[in-house]
Amino acid sequence: VYKRQGWAVANAGIVDLGDISLVFDTFITVQAANDLKRAAERLTGKPVRFVVNSHFHNDHIWGNQVFESQAQIISSDETLQLIKTEGKEEYDSYKEGSLPRLRELRSEFLETNNESRRSELSTWISYYQGLVETFPILTVRYPNLTFNNRMNIHGTDLEIELISFKGCHTGCDTILHIPTKKITFMSDLLFVRCHPFLADGDPDKLLSTLDEIESFQPKKLVPGHGPVGGIEDLRLMKEYIHHCDQTGKQIFGKDRDESDIHETMIPEQYSNWILSNFYTTNLKFFYNRHRAKNQMRI
Repeated sequence: VYKRQGWAVANAGIVDLGDISLVFDTFITVQAANDLKRAAERLTGKPVRFVVNSHFHNDHIWGNQVFESQAQIISSDETLQLIKTEGKEEYDSYKEGSLPRLRELRSEFLETNNESRRSELSTWISYYQGLVETFPILTVRYPNLTFNNRMNIHGTDLEIELISFKGCHTGCDTILHIPTKKITFMSDLLFVRCHPFLADGDPDKLLSTLDEIESFQPKKLVPGHGPVGGIEDLRLMKEYIHHCDQTGKQIFGKDRDESDIHETMIPEQYSNWILSNFYTTNLKFFYNRHRAKNQMRI
C-alpha cells in the first residue's frame, strides 16, 4: 500500500527468488529500513541475501546498514563512486541543514491556511523529521559488489536482471527487471502522480531510456516515488518531460528572466501531483539548458 508520508520517503522492493531473497533500495532512515528488513523476512521466510542500490540519492541507500554483513550490497560501478563523492557531499549538507530546515517548515505550516500547501508541507516535515531522528544512528554502508551495465541473479524460482543506464536521473541509475513476471522496478527513472526531479540528469537520455524500457512491454512498473503504475504512467512521464522542456524554451525565447518561472502555473493535468516544488526546479533547469545552448551557438 502506497502512503504519501512517513520516514521511508521513497519506494523499495522485496523479491523472493526461491532459495534467497532480495531487497531493491533501502529507504532514507534506519528506522524505516528496519521495518523493511522485518517485512522482507516475514514475507519470504528467509533472510535477505542481496540488496540493490539503484542510485546514490540518500532516500534510496541510507537504510543499507540494517542488513547483516552476509547480505551483499550491489550497485553499478558508477553508483558506488557517486556514493563516495556526491553522496558524501549530500550527507554533509543534510547533516548540517536538516534541523534548521525542519524548523522553517514547521513555522510555515503554522502560518499558512492554504490546505494544499499544508498537505505538501506535511510531507517535507515528515522527511526532515526522519533525517533528524536517524542521523545520530546513521552509518552509510557502501555497496561491496558492483557491476558494469548488466547483471543477472538466478534463484531457484526466479531470475532477475539488473540494468544500469548512465546520465538519466543521476550519473547512473539501475532498474530491476523480472522478465517472466513483466515487472520492472524503475526507481527514480519513473515517478507516478509526483513531479519528478529532472535537474541532475540528461532529459534526452532519460527519454530514450524510457522508450527502451517501454519496449520490454512490462505489465507493472514500480516507481521511485508514487503508487505502482503501468505503461500509461511511463508515457505520462515522457509527456511531462516534453512539457517542461517546451515551457522552459518558451520562457527563454520570450526573453523573460529566470525569476518569471515562479509565476508559471502548473498545468491542470499535473495539478494534483505531489512534490509540486519540483515543477519550478525543473522549469529552471530547462530554461538554463536552452540558455546554455543559445550561448554555444553564439
